Amino acid sequence: MISRMHEHGFTDEQLPVAWEKTGEMKPISNGPGDNSKTFPLFFETAFIARDFCWKQWTFLSPCFGGSRHLTLEPNHVLPLISRSMMLKTGTFGTSQVKIHHTHLDISPKPTEKENPYIAMKQIHTRGQDKFDKDKSAIVRIHQLKHKHLIEVIGSFDIGDVYSFLLPWAESGHLEEFWKNDKQGERSPDLILWALEQMKGLASAVKELNNLIVKDSSNETGRHGDLKPENILLVDVGSASTPHGVLRITNVGLSRFQMVFTTWRERNITPRGATYQYAPPEAHSRETDEKSRLFEIWSLGCVFLEFLTWLLQGYDEIISLRNKRRIHFECDYSQFYTYKKKQFIVHPAVESHMDLLRADERCLRTSCFRDLLDVIKDMLIVDVDKRLEFPELDNRLGIIFDRARADDAYLCGL
Repeated sequence: MISRMHEHGFTDEQLPVAWEKTGEMKPISNGPGDNSKTFPLFFETAFIARDFCWKQWTFLSPCFGGSRHLTLEPNHVLPLISRSMMLKTGTFGTSQVKIHHTHLDISPKPTEKENPYIAMKQIHTRGQDKFDKDKSAIVRIHQLKHKHLIEVIGSFDIGDVYSFLLPWAESGHLEEFWKNDKQGERSPDLILWALEQMKGLASAVKELNNLIVKDSSNETGRHGDLKPENILLVDVGSASTPHGVLRITNVGLSRFQMVFTTWRERNITPRGATYQYAPPEAHSRETDEKSRLFEIWSLGCVFLEFLTWLLQGYDEIISLRNKRRIHFECDYSQFYTYKKKQFIVHPAVESHMDLLRADERCLRTSCFRDLLDVIKDMLIVDVDKRLEFPELDNRLGIIFDRARADDAYLCGL
């Protein structure tokens, strides 16, 4: 039998195969080999052929890594050692899975004792054609390397279920970080770290927005749903980063929220963003050159809460959110409102920025006051007047460099 397989050029590359009613073996269409070629039945009986086709899946468990996308068959055996119950997070279901180390092509390479935990995010695509177009765009976006971007390990689809594999963040996301340290001491080291992280996050979003993704419904690499829950804290306690590194996750996944979810159902705008951090123009599905400034507003919202945490603590973040709500049964609270037939920055946000400016650390020249000035220029309703990425990058760089060299400026002394 082995010699007959060899004679006909049948190798591992032809797997998986299916037994055809014609009595031939045919590679399944998504296999790596030439799937147009058929092979004679190498087995003595049809029973043995069917048994081979069933047992082959045990040896075809996929490997993930390099941001590659795989199209798998329902019979593929995933290399999962364990899997937690799936939690529904917005449009996606998320599970914590442990993948066998030999099936991960990541750096550093895990050892036998380090079968790592991975976040597996899944979405049901409902068989929509637009999914195929945006699938290639997501793969392209995740090939962008940046210190403050979570790099997708891999992705795969089985039927109409699409899955992303991402590193599991043991330290949680930015919202949890704020919540777990409500009134802790803001040491000079922590303040400088926060400034560095904001600078890095802005740089990462700028790189995303500069990325051109062809053949996609949205040809820029816009994240689409920037919020604290999509900013993970990783590498906490390492020698080089004791406070950790903030890295943006779910890059580009709002594309799927926009396509496969009714926005009224999921508290998302027609562009797929979470209402709370989306700008006024998110109500439009139109995309143009100004759409990249969509992210400036969202970052400004996150940075305002970050600054609030630094100066006043997590409770004041919650207080500001409550003041922005239309009513207390409402699940979201935008940073803008609608008044006299036009959008304006929410009065509660304006009052909050005035309150921060009255803080003694903002009354004198300090990183806090300069950062607040930057945030105010990010939260401008008129897109033509909103701060743009080059200037944002420059101003945050100046603040960080001065804070690193001047303790009085850093601490607002």
